[in-house]
Amino acid sequence: MEPTSPIGNVLSRHVIVYSGKPDDDTKRDIAQRDTIKNNFKDLLNTDVRTVGGAGATAGWDKPGSGKGLLDALKEVSDSIKKSPEPSKEQVILFITDHGDLHKIET
Repeated sequence: MEPTSPIGNVLSRHVIVYSGKPDDDTKRDIAQRDTIKNNFKDLLNTDVRTVGGAGATAGWDKPGSGKGLLDALKEVSDSIKKSPEPSKEQVILFITDHGDLHKIET
């Protein structure tokens, strides 16, 4: 992956990890979340947002609902809008599980 740099092609990187309803039995989704956070934690101009399960009470930044995902996307969008060169912003969306916690009504 290309490093972020003020003179390179990528000024900053925004990572969102989404798991609507993480696996409780295998902890696979949590392990993937933690691996991604650890792999990006020391990279310059890189932020990682996690969206899943019950949110902060379960180790995620935001709950795994449609609203939680939209909030994370809005934060990334706002960061890109503030960039001096928005076309040099990189977004990575990693979806590790389907579904979420909100009710669907017809």
